[in-house]
Amino acid sequence: MPTHVETNVWLPTCALATVGTVAARQGLSRDETVRQLLDEHLEAQEHREPDVRLTHISTVLRYPPALGRGKHRWVPEFGGPLRLRLRPGVADRARAVSLRLPGQFQRAHRDYQSRQLTDAVMTAIAVQEPFTDTYLDGLRPVLRHRAARGLWGLAVAATSTAPELAVHEAVSRAEFPYEDESATGPPAGGPGASSRLLRVAAALEGETGWHSAVRFWVAANIARLLLTGPETDAAERMLFE
Repeated sequence: MPTHVETNVWLPTCALATVGTVAARQGLSRDETVRQLLDEHLEAQEHREPDVRLTHISTVLRYPPALGRGKHRWVPEFGGPLRLRLRPGVADRARAVSLRLPGQFQRAHRDYQSRQLTDAVMTAIAVQEPFTDTYLDGLRPVLRHRAARGLWGLAVAATSTAPELAVHEAVSRAEFPYEDESATGPPAGGPGASSRLLRVAAALEGETGWHSAVRFWVAANIARLLLTGPETDAAERMLFE
């Protein structure tokens, strides 16, 4: 069995520089510094309830962005790769306690691809040594998972398509054709119409919502409205609730 498993994550330039700063201060190699940061982070995360585990704001904002055709196309000025040489099993542990937004998966189209290992590394660095750049500047750097999902939920609500809105409105009003007692003849849609509508609404609330650069852009705008300045603790609690 190999002593280390090699992979890499793409980090913003500010995070890469911070890893170097921490490594120099501790007198360790960059590889060993990242391993220590991850070990401490995973130990803490695994002892937290899922909703209160921590995530870095860049994960819910999908920063740095991936562009182009194919999931490995990136904009170099936003950052670069950090090589990870991890003990077997560490990457899986990291993904298990990191943020995955509804509809994201480890292997998927770039807009739907989760960044759980990147999230673990970014959060592990941030809780030890703050970092920022022109994009992240002023934003609360670390959120609880449930608050991050709340931020994403606001972005989804703000960008819902007309068909999505129609489904949710119909469910909220319980406007199911077969329940119209004044109707004559067979109910429109048949007796299964309401159950189908409820299943569609549940899917939209779960893993079926669409992902795109637009929704991440809206999430960033909401974050700049709520998660900057002296009231960020209250805003984070609101998003959590």
